[in-house]
Amino acid sequence: MRKSSRLLAALLILAAAVSMTGCSLSQKSNATTLAADGEGKLTETIVDTVSEGAYTAEELTEYITKNVEAYNQGGSDVAMDSCEINGDKVTIVMTYKDFRTYSSFNQVPCFIGTIREAEDAGYPVLSNVFKDKSGNAADMKVISERQKEWKVMVLAETMDVRTSDKILYASENVDIKGRTNAEITSVMKQSTDPVEEVASASAAEEDAQQTQNDNSGVNPYATVYEEYAYIIFK
Repeated sequence: MRKSSRLLAALLILAAAVSMTGCSLSQKSNATTLAADGEGKLTETIVDTVSEGAYTAEELTEYITKNVEAYNQGGSDVAMDSCEINGDKVTIVMTYKDFRTYSSFNQVPCFIGTIREAEDAGYPVLSNVFKDKSGNAADMKVISERQKEWKVMVLAETMDVRTSDKILYASENVDIKGRTNAEITSVMKQSTDPVEEVASASAAEEDAQQTQNDNSGVNPYATVYEEYAYIIFK
């Protein structure tokens, strides 16, 4: 599963720092989960596999903490709740004040709100095809009629997702696994070289505060991401 870009950059830089000892990141990943509660707070659990001994939990914690502090600038919108390494398994738990914070910190699209609000922010929800848990096609007329009531979660990363209430429908690139659980199986994004992604992490810190203060909700990634994952829920 693809980790959030800023934390991926942190891992790449840290791995490069210890590469002369023969240690490196593994290309194998497990599962990353993004969960939203009823108040809008997001909890991200990143699980990845690395070459054993590539770096210590303390080194990784220190690096991520620096990224978090640089973004927060004295605030507390982003927090690292835990960082553990057990053998070759890395587990990091992050919390974010809201979807805007998640989006600006990780430099990826993310939206949670009513379908109408998503449309107004530039996400073409009503132009998509949706299915229910059984794979049956959704009635777009009904979705359109409920657009001011039903909510939608929009993402552009392959990961597991947990919503705050019952999932009704999802786009074709999402598998509904349970009442509030789903898996984003694919997205299309303009290719980004890992080295460029590492370099962009530093540049992102310079405009993080500006993005953080932008509460318009307008999608700044509309011309970059070709396909999103949409999950409609109550």
